[in-house]
Amino acid sequence: MKVKPYKGKFVFRGTANKINDLLLSAKRPDRSALEKEAKEFERMIKERRSIKVNDMILNDLCNELFTIEYLSNKTDGLKDFKCSKGIGLEHYLKEVSLQDELSNIARTYIIRNKDTMQIVAYFSLRTGLITISRGFMKGFDATTGIELANFAVNDNYKEVNDDIPKLGSYIFWEFILPLVQHIQCYVGAKLLYIYALPYEKLLAHYST
Repeated sequence: MKVKPYKGKFVFRGTANKINDLLLSAKRPDRSALEKEAKEFERMIKERRSIKVNDMILNDLCNELFTIEYLSNKTDGLKDFKCSKGIGLEHYLKEVSLQDELSNIARTYIIRNKDTMQIVAYFSLRTGLITISRGFMKGFDATTGIELANFAVNDNYKEVNDDIPKLGSYIFWEFILPLVQHIQCYVGAKLLYIYALPYEKLLAHYST
């Protein structure tokens, strides 16, 4: 009795059984070395990409007080970051930011004191769409933009350096906005936006 085709030909059941036995008993290749090599290659590419970004953009933003760096380059000091008014922001930096970085969901940047290398603040950027109302009952328009997904100043740094007024505003104008403007040279993004809960104090904080 012949059974289903093998490579386009009908074969006897005994022959088919032998072929199946050979396939089932065949030694499966060990892919662990190949997977390790692939992960190493991915890591190398990401390191080269981050170094290139630093060379092209970030070094130009550093000044006599602060430096800015790509999160994946250096994670020292993350455990010492504290944000009492935004526990979620602290949790994101310590537990989520690196995962989002490696999966290309968001880019996180660290601001450090140039002398002590203590973390001063951090912020995360990602692309997105935002809807803008045309007016009451007139619909909405979708506009491209860059979302300031996370932005927080280190409480531990502010406690020791309380003589620096409006540190968050300084970082925004000296680091965040110039970086966004540079990104706009390569990616269409009309707006820089941030999502905030509808609390008057919080909205006033971001408005200024």
